Amino acid sequence: MKTVLYYLVFAVWYLLSLLPWWILYGISDLVLYPLVRYVVRYRCRLVRESIATSFPEKGSKELEAIEREFYHWFCDYIVELIKHMSMSVDDIDRHMHFEGVEQVEREFMESDKAMCVFYLGHFNNWEWVSLLGSKFDRRHFLSQVYHPLHNKVLDRIFTPRSHILFESCSSGGNRFDLGMLCYSPQVWSSDDTDPIERLDIQSGLSYLYPQSTMGAHVSAAPHQQTLRE
Repeated sequence: MKTVLYYLVFAVWYLLSLLPWWILYGISDLVLYPLVRYVVRYRCRLVRESIATSFPEKGSKELEAIEREFYHWFCDYIVELIKHMSMSVDDIDRHMHFEGVEQVEREFMESDKAMCVFYLGHFNNWEWVSLLGSKFDRRHFLSQVYHPLHNKVLDRIFTPRSHILFESCSSGGNRFDLGMLCYSPQVWSSDDTDPIERLDIQSGLSYLYPQSTMGAHVSAAPHQQTLRE
């Protein structure tokens, strides 16, 4: 029964994906938007609390506008996900531009590297990134690794206190990674507070993490850790 249901849903989704973009976005605005926001009321309370917390300086009308834009974006996200099922490479090229593909291909050709790992933040429509595979040589196999960001202990500690800004400790013991940022959006980058070394630390981390996530301060000279004057 589950197999039959799977193929049935797959067939319906695929047929919908064949519709042109303007029809899909019309469905998003005229059907999905009122259904998701006003009938299902998908995470309505959480969305409003998150927006109000993120923009405390804005008035009720501005917050309402942001909420409205979010639900329109979310419904567009759904139809874009469906469209992925039948997009051609040319269609992908019109919507997505990937930089650095040639550099990665050259690294594979000129070295003995057997694997390349991309670390990406979950921003905007993550599923668009799954189309990256169409840009590489067919000899390369691309796959996505996804790990649910869930921890019962951290949920119990952080969820009831989401209005408090927590800063997690430096990188030892997996206390500084993308999973931890879901609970603690600010981290202490390193216990090394030497001003010169701190420049390299903050600069290096900025290649992977937004600067807004990194807390830092420096110590006076002579420094007690490095003895730098």
